[in-house]
Amino acid sequence: MAFWAIFLLLAVAVSTVAARETFDDEDFTSYVTLPKNKILKWKVTYHDREAVAPGYWFVAPYYVNGNEPHTGRWMPCQIGAHIFDQDGELVWAGSCLHDNENIFDFRMSDAMDPEHQHLTMIVEMPWAHESDLGTAVIYNDRYEETTRMKVFNTHEFWPYSSTRAMAVAHRNERRSLAELGQPDRSWQIQTGGFDEMDLTTGEVLWEWNSRDVITLDESFVADPIERCPMSPGADYLHVNAIDRNERGDFLLSARHTDGIYFISGEDHQLKWRLGGKKSDFKLVDFTFSRQHHARFHEVNDTHMVVSMLNNGADMVSTQERTSSGLYVLLDLQAMEARLLRRYLRPDGGSTQLRGNMQTLPNKNVLMGWSKNGYMSEFTHDGRLLMEAEFASDRFSTYRTYKFPWVGKPSTPPTLMASVHGTNDSDLSTVFHVSWNGATEVRHWRFRAQASEQAAPVELDTVAKTGFETVYISHGYMDWVSVEALDADQNSLGTSEIIRSSAPEYWPEDAALPTADDPSTINNSTAYAHPHRTAGSTSSTVSLGIFLLGVLSTLAAMFLLRSCTRLRPWFRRAGGRGYSAVNSDEQEDIDLTKGASV
Repeated sequence: MAFWAIFLLLAVAVSTVAARETFDDEDFTSYVTLPKNKILKWKVTYHDREAVAPGYWFVAPYYVNGNEPHTGRWMPCQIGAHIFDQDGELVWAGSCLHDNENIFDFRMSDAMDPEHQHLTMIVEMPWAHESDLGTAVIYNDRYEETTRMKVFNTHEFWPYSSTRAMAVAHRNERRSLAELGQPDRSWQIQTGGFDEMDLTTGEVLWEWNSRDVITLDESFVADPIERCPMSPGADYLHVNAIDRNERGDFLLSARHTDGIYFISGEDHQLKWRLGGKKSDFKLVDFTFSRQHHARFHEVNDTHMVVSMLNNGADMVSTQERTSSGLYVLLDLQAMEARLLRRYLRPDGGSTQLRGNMQTLPNKNVLMGWSKNGYMSEFTHDGRLLMEAEFASDRFSTYRTYKFPWVGKPSTPPTLMASVHGTNDSDLSTVFHVSWNGATEVRHWRFRAQASEQAAPVELDTVAKTGFETVYISHGYMDWVSVEALDADQNSLGTSEIIRSSAPEYWPEDAALPTADDPSTINNSTAYAHPHRTAGSTSSTVSLGIFLLGVLSTLAAMFLLRSCTRLRPWFRRAGGRGYSAVNSDEQEDIDLTKGASV
């Protein structure tokens, strides 16, 4: 008996843990009006809210680089391009647009049309760790796709005019290993560089490549052939960023050589190296390694300022304990590089992969530390203003940007409505409304009508709360709609007219209620309230399951205790003249006597 009681205890414990794992989505939010999506939550800390730059966060969470294998299981849209406000509240979810494929370098661009903003991103091809090819996609401010073109790397793509764009690229080719001291051998090598592309045709207008310019022995990867045995070519360079200044010159960052390279826009020749084994500059008071996102800033004939994320580490080595953002002054005559400012990662950690450093319009600095979506914002002089990261530790983002953005979706607002109650005299209609990507909505005007052809009646106008607003009206409102309003009560768009779903828990033997005439309903006491996340719901469910498990465990313990006390009585009542031989199982049970269960 004790054996089965212990077994019951273990079963209850295991089932309770399994239930908690199944329902534990505390790091996600769900919305009624986005039924296919799971949205990552944020943990946000402000040190000086008033000093941060305005704008929205542009991130693209992903789980594994290279995308996950295709599966027959249904999966919610949870990775890919997202825009959030500075409280971590969702503004736009674009994950379903690309079937949960990984997205890189997701950002806003105003270079194509100063009057209309665009979104640019790179969609990673399935199993991209084998080919590392991607597709550059551009959307307008109505979230309509305008451009799609193949690119040869997933690190960076950005338009710099209405017809031209820059993209990081690499090519695979067989090369002699003489530069590595092995003249009798050759190997498939990934050379790196960048492409200038035509936005209309997708054609590569010209390319710059590292072959015969940056030698194999400049790499800090000890043996690029052994380091990347499964890749289509040994990645000796690993280009991860390309920038272009107003003069038409280029700045290229390569992670595996710890080098930043200046290429002239006039003759496309490499003019100098910053960092690495063959640096043309003396680094006077700083070092950097495994860097990302090198960028031009001030440039004249004698000096230049560049910025970068100094990772200072990778997955196999560490050069600096803490990653940082750097502004560096280059003396182009003395060929000396000096540190202007350093922004240390606030938690003292190391960004071994990915990341970026963005200079904001007010000169603040946004650092994207990549893993867990961790980011921080500083004043130009280095004062920490804000830290934020995903509530989940399962996701990262390649880069994090902040931009101003005005989204005007071409699709209408999404409205869901359902009637609740168990009798005709106590019915209410619950509205859930959102408009994915709309940034200017400040109020919602709810309407209902007695029939499909009847004139609509205004129920109420309420303030928008978060991504999804919940509004509750008295009565059974059958044909309903909602209008989005801006801060001045101007109309931005109207949802489709939909029918509310009937009460879910209506008595089976009773006829469904008749819809009310909205003109007779007094909604003076109706109300709207902030969206309650699915995480909150699942938390309640998980807590209930946990408490049920605890009660079951206590009941099992009571049963075990009772059975132990009754064992002598059973032996006296039914065991006279009979002596059982203990089995191995019973011997094990005997060994538990006196133990705490």
